[in-house]
Amino acid sequence: MAQTGLDSQGPLPVIGHSLGGYIAVSFATRHPGLFGPVVLVDSLPRDFTPDQRESLRNRPVPQESFATYTEAESAVGSRRPGTGHPRYGLVQQADGRWRRRTDVVGLHRALPLPDPDRERLWEDLRGLPTPTRLIRGEHGSVPGEDADRMSALGVEVTTYDGAGHWVHRDAPRRFVEDVMSFLPG
Repeated sequence: MAQTGLDSQGPLPVIGHSLGGYIAVSFATRHPGLFGPVVLVDSLPRDFTPDQRESLRNRPVPQESFATYTEAESAVGSRRPGTGHPRYGLVQQADGRWRRRTDVVGLHRALPLPDPDRERLWEDLRGLPTPTRLIRGEHGSVPGEDADRMSALGVEVTTYDGAGHWVHRDAPRRFVEDVMSFLPG
């Protein structure tokens, strides 16, 4: 930050989606004064039950790429309701094949692993020295009880009806308005 001169701009807002929210909370907690408001987008320090972790371990490895867009759309679009249109999650590679934007194979490997830092992330969230807002999708990855837990820690929670994990894609205008209204100035 010092090399870019951004550290002299005063506290900067930070926005993190999904795993980026973990990073935003961790970074803002460890560098107080450098960051201002934190906006978490469908992100939380999620705890998996032993049954959920076992289910994640036993699920099939997702297909990485697809020969046609139709094949990719069929595979990605069938994931779960409320996740929005699959075209936003797909990119065409130089060889003409289609793949997901997200490294689903890497996530598949990482999700079932025990994460001893999850409770620390809840502590970081509790100790954030700056205003924090969670923008979550009704069908996203933050269950209502966890949103309530975050609210009890002082996080301002906004839920978008009908939206999925990609809240900013499902309701882009509202998302921009909500983020801008939360930021100073």
